[in-house]
Amino acid sequence: AICKEIPPVIAMTVGLGWKVNSDLVRLNLVRFTGTVKLFGDGIVPVVQLTGRGTGKTTHAVWCAETLGFGYVSKIPTVARLIMDARTGQFGLVYKAGVIFDEFTDLSALDKARAQEITDVIKTGLSHGLWTRETATPKGVSPTVQRYLPFIWYGNTDEEPINARKWLITWLKEQCGIHAPDAFVDRFAIVDITTSVKPEVASMLTFRVLKASVARGILELVRQRAEQKPLHEYFKESKLTGRQKLYSARVRALFEALLSTDEEDVQFEQKEIDSVVSANDWGEIPDFVKDICKDYGGGLP
Repeated sequence: AICKEIPPVIAMTVGLGWKVNSDLVRLNLVRFTGTVKLFGDGIVPVVQLTGRGTGKTTHAVWCAETLGFGYVSKIPTVARLIMDARTGQFGLVYKAGVIFDEFTDLSALDKARAQEITDVIKTGLSHGLWTRETATPKGVSPTVQRYLPFIWYGNTDEEPINARKWLITWLKEQCGIHAPDAFVDRFAIVDITTSVKPEVASMLTFRVLKASVARGILELVRQRAEQKPLHEYFKESKLTGRQKLYSARVRALFEALLSTDEEDVQFEQKEIDSVVSANDWGEIPDFVKDICKDYGGGLP
């Protein structure tokens, strides 16, 4: 009932204990898009690097507590991600989704480990196969087959013209990753920005939505997005390969997150193509600002 007249992304922003702020809602659009899975395997993995104090950790902890995601504030070992060979303990990929923090710590890892973790994630995101090369205890399969919502957060002081290109270069030069473009291609949105900087410490309301209500809102978002003509969106997209597929999913989710029962928000596919291919948001932030104006004081 909340989403009859309030867009889900606004309801969720307030639901996590924040006041409505257009910069925060713009960042949350990416965060909540990354948490939803369409048609069983339709994941929308995202990387989001911003300045400090913009709400990334709050969202990650909320996902862990409310949605059953696995959240680690540091880059985990492959054992922690998939399975510990010595103990047989299940890893993060057995959870409902996975969120890493501190993306830029990748450059501090030794190259072999950085390569290993990015290779594992690459296969996990593209084929839903999470594989360990190491031997595991008898009878335990070292491969997990699951399409998982996946978000990788981190801090940055960069504002690249083209976030994807910047990230590929950074992975190559700072981390020594082999074929970083294939890894970056697995992500639907690479959101790297310092100009979008809500200071969330000043926006806390200390009122949060009940977990069951919040889960219900995200379930509604999933249903609405799945009712969109995704095959039409796919055909309209000028991108190629995986990004074309991601662009259709992102459009469906952005529309579902910003629409209400009374107002159906529609984007042009080329607007979403720009977000997916280069993190170029065009006029979308202005549109978000207009929507937020109606809910400036939090929810009624």
